[in-house]
Amino acid sequence: MPRMPEARNVWFASLAVAALAACVASPADAQRSQRYTERNYERSNSGRSIVEPTRAPVSAPVSATEGQSRARSVNVPAVYAPGSIVVVNNERKLYYITGRGKALQYGVAVGKNAELWMGRTFVAAKQVDPRWIPVNGDEPVEGGDPANPLGKRALYLDWSLLRIHGTPSRGSIGSATSNGCVRMLNEDVVDLFERVHLGAPVYAIKSWAEATRYDSQKVAEKIYVDPEAHRQAQEDLQQQLAELAQTRADEARAARGLPPSSRPNQSYQASAFPPASSRQSRPQTWGNPSALGR
Repeated sequence: MPRMPEARNVWFASLAVAALAACVASPADAQRSQRYTERNYERSNSGRSIVEPTRAPVSAPVSATEGQSRARSVNVPAVYAPGSIVVVNNERKLYYITGRGKALQYGVAVGKNAELWMGRTFVAAKQVDPRWIPVNGDEPVEGGDPANPLGKRALYLDWSLLRIHGTPSRGSIGSATSNGCVRMLNEDVVDLFERVHLGAPVYAIKSWAEATRYDSQKVAEKIYVDPEAHRQAQEDLQQQLAELAQTRADEARAARGLPPSSRPNQSYQASAFPPASSRQSRPQTWGNPSALGR
């Protein structure tokens, strides 16, 4: 199998660029999300208690600009069950449902136009001080570093690379600027992290007037606000993927004393983004009230 080293490098390159599209995620994040997803989705719907993985938190000290969470208790339409997370895109707010018609409200940043989505998903994994691995080959940013773009906590959504996470970019809160992730102030994401259970349902809606619109939507099947802009962004991303895959393949060939390849790695480009339907392997409805935190 003389082409294995080259193929391996191209495969890792594919994962790296896919991560770029999903809010600066990494291949390790993708594997973690997939691993937790199948186990915890079933457990959260079974009525059994969920024992989360434990490790000693090693958080960075609270900076002078951080303090107590700014979450406030508000009244909301009595649509979602306690334990649910609701992101209202138009408001740039996230709501953690605490009771019938009651919620904690947090300010957030949502996706930019091409990546702003609506639908329903769930929390597949929780990570204290997530490590950020830049896809351009720069040195990783360790968890706990005040400059870490993922902040102090991360909630991974379904089997995608999207997440709800903290950010050192405090000024971005209240804007539509991310690549699909939901950003929170570090003090807010720490507060939310302690409240959320694995398997908790997450809804992204345009406004409260459309609160029930996605009740029949498949879990993790996202509806983009501007489908054409999203399609174009994905095409641009695939071009980046092809270029990166070619570069990594040439580097692998050079390391073996071979000349650069004369053909682009088109076979990897086409398979880098499988359709959402092929990833929809879990149940498509919340089959048990326990999944809703009741």
